[in-house]
Amino acid sequence: MDSQQSLNESSLNSNVKRFTVRGKGKKPIDPNKQKASWDNHNHEVFVMICLEEMQQGNKPGQTLNRMGYMNLARNFFEQTHVRYERDQFKNHWDVTRKDWQTWKALQKRNRAGLG
Repeated sequence: MDSQQSLNESSLNSNVKRFTVRGKGKKPIDPNKQKASWDNHNHEVFVMICLEEMQQGNKPGQTLNRMGYMNLARNFFEQTHVRYERDQFKNHWDVTRKDWQTWKALQKRNRAGLG
């Protein structure tokens, strides 16, 4: 009975450890990772680089491909001296895309005379 209880406590402890060192997904949390700060300048640089990557064909679907994100990270750092990871760029892409869709819907609504 004691060995069974010990086994349960051991697996509980390993689950707790895993929970505390991992984020939402399966990737461990990096304690040195900088929180993304999207001021107007950084956002403008982000948008301009994304437009360039789209024109170069690095957006085959809803988001940039691997090469597009690599170029985005490199160019963004060269222009801002700030390093972000792919997931931070992807999160900002998603938020920016949603804002753009909302803005377009409002513009359409205003043109229709409903606003």
